[in-house]
Amino acid sequence: MMHTPKAARRLILIAAIAAAGIFATACSSDSDEDAEATAAPVEATATLAAPAAPAIEIADIRARATPGLENENSAAYAVITNRGTEKDRLVSGSVDASVAGRVELHTTVKEGEMMRMVQVDGWDIEPGASLELMPGGNHVMILELAEQFVVGDTFTLTLVFEQAGEIEVEVPVMEIATSGMATPGAMN
Repeated sequence: MMHTPKAARRLILIAAIAAAGIFATACSSDSDEDAEATAAPVEATATLAAPAAPAIEIADIRARATPGLENENSAAYAVITNRGTEKDRLVSGSVDASVAGRVELHTTVKEGEMMRMVQVDGWDIEPGASLELMPGGNHVMILELAEQFVVGDTFTLTLVFEQAGEIEVEVPVMEIATSGMATPGAMN
């Protein structure tokens, strides 16, 4: 059982009160007045705080299927909501080496008439706000795939946040429409 610092302080206080009651009873004299004063039971109740709900919620997670070419890449998309009271930041991701060589956070930018992907160092998510990872926008690149991503497959993706830490999610592979970018082998 994990205790929060507040819950731990409560348990220590309750233990101290109980010990004081036992000590007072054990140290009482045989006189009737003392017996009446110490005869009342010491009542202490503990209310343990329920475990906090996760501050980061990840929904609509999915990854793009690939056609089976050499040196393929894919991308993962999701809606990430910060249910906490403090800002958090998605800073990285990872997968097992049996899935891919590396994971990067990317955004898509327009340069003249061309769209291209740019690696970023993360995205802030304010309390109550959501970050949408989607084709043609912010996304998690899964690079150097070990095997083709086939519709119906799943893999584990670990997303790392500054406050929430590591969160593992099972990602289903789906057929996802392209964003119109023509970068061979680097599907976003």
